[in-house]
Amino acid sequence: MTTQSNLILAKLKTVLTAAGFALVTTRRLGWQELTAAQFSAVIIEPGPDSQNIGLQSQAESNWRVPLRLHVKKTTTLSASDNWREQAAIVGKTIAANRQLGGLVIKAEITGKQPDTSVYEPWASGTLDLTIRYRFNELTQGG
Repeated sequence: MTTQSNLILAKLKTVLTAAGFALVTTRRLGWQELTAAQFSAVIIEPGPDSQNIGLQSQAESNWRVPLRLHVKKTTTLSASDNWREQAAIVGKTIAANRQLGGLVIKAEITGKQPDTSVYEPWASGTLDLTIRYRFNELTQGG
C-alpha cells in the first residue's frame, strides 16, 4: 500500500460511512455475521491486492477498486431492488466527492453486477470503482 492509496481509501471510507454504509472486511466479518447483525447495507472493503495504486509514468491514470455491496430486503423493496437503489446511492455519493484526499480527478462506479447466486432476504454484488488520478500530483505530494 502506498501513502496515496491509503489516503484515498481513508477518504472513501469516511464518505461512505457518512452516507450510512457500514464498512467491513471479509476477514473481520463473514456472511453468517452479516446475517446475524441485520445490516441493511454493507460495503466490503477492497482487498490488499487492489489497494496499491502502482505509480505509472503516465500523467493521468486509472485505479480500479472492486467493492462488494450487500443489502437486505426492506418492508417496501425486495433485496434485488434495494441492491439497485443502494448501488445508485453509493455511486452518487462517490461522484459527489470527487476529490478523495485531494488526489483524485474523478471517482465513479463504472460497473454494477448483482450476484445471481444470492437469494432473498439478501442481495449482493460487485461495484467496480474507477479512480482517476494525476501522476504528478501523487509524486509531488498533492
